[in-house]
Amino acid sequence: MADRKLLLRLELDEPVSAHDETLSVLELRQPKGGDLMDLAVAMPEGMDENGAGGRMNLPTVEFASKLANVPPATIRNLSAKDAMAVAKAVNPFLLEYLGTYAE
Repeated sequence: MADRKLLLRLELDEPVSAHDETLSVLELRQPKGGDLMDLAVAMPEGMDENGAGGRMNLPTVEFASKLANVPPATIRNLSAKDAMAVAKAVNPFLLEYLGTYAE
């Protein structure tokens, strides 16, 4: 990913597999506007238009897998420590987008 700006370069606590390779480093590129617009955002049952009365599940795994160019299963198989680092990097974009989406 030398030609793209990185959001995160994470040396993994535990290696994971992706595309028949073992990765010890995961690189997530900076998201583009289209990455956010491509997200499927659904309002959970019971949630009103202001976000009250329900629970929103952020599409963290799907978004992170797209930015890292790895299958979603790779993100799901990260150690808890690594998964938290990835979520910390990508969730602010998702929360900001959802806030804009709700307005």
